[in-house]
Amino acid sequence: MPSDLRTTTTPTGRAGVAPHDFDDLRAQLVAATRGPRDSDALAQAGRLLTTAFADRAGGAALLSSWADRLRDGRTTVRGRSQVHHNGFAKISLARLDGGWNLRLHVWPAGQGDARVHDHRWSFASIAVDGALDVVNYSRDTGPDDEVRPCYRLYDATGDGEKRLERAPDEAVRPTSSYRIGAGAFHVLDFRDPHVVRNTTATDAVTLMLSGPARREFSHSYGARDRDDVLPAPALVDDERAIDHVRLVAARLRSA
Repeated sequence: MPSDLRTTTTPTGRAGVAPHDFDDLRAQLVAATRGPRDSDALAQAGRLLTTAFADRAGGAALLSSWADRLRDGRTTVRGRSQVHHNGFAKISLARLDGGWNLRLHVWPAGQGDARVHDHRWSFASIAVDGALDVVNYSRDTGPDDEVRPCYRLYDATGDGEKRLERAPDEAVRPTSSYRIGAGAFHVLDFRDPHVVRNTTATDAVTLMLSGPARREFSHSYGARDRDDVLPAPALVDDERAIDHVRLVAARLRSA
């Protein structure tokens, strides 16, 4: 069944004035996510992030101000940073009221999702540098669609593990594909399966704002070696998180 939140790949104008530092960006995102509809909030947030990173030097300054804040010991409410099982660095930048989370993702060249999947929450993602290829899928089935093993993944426990639960096999088929290049964003509903891959020869960097969870589990399609738990990913400590962010900032300045 089509969801009411459709993918957006082209910004419909910029929103507001570019923030002067990370605290300003955070305040703008807090204001944008106060509304009752995730779809409206994510579209507005996508435009805010597009404005914030339209100028590469300005985007570098925003990221550097986040790294300076963390280095100086100033408190920032955020989740844990980690190396995702799909091979990309996932740096938590801020956790906002209402279950919203802002993360920086660094996808190495050639890296991508191992399986078609959806999420517990909807999200907006902007390409800060480089490009990612996206394929969206539908659960609408036809006689020739391939049936795949399906698993439910529940939210991570305190130690980072995720409970796996075998679900009935399902068929999914590709419905759209596109490339998100630097400066573009897309918005995806939590019910829409997809895969994301970096098929280029350079790292791709994205900022992702995820909304509040709308169910207890996500779905993952494809065979697995085990069906009880997904092991905790490797954590990224504050020092390495700062290094990741500073390297992205330097990359933006140098282009």
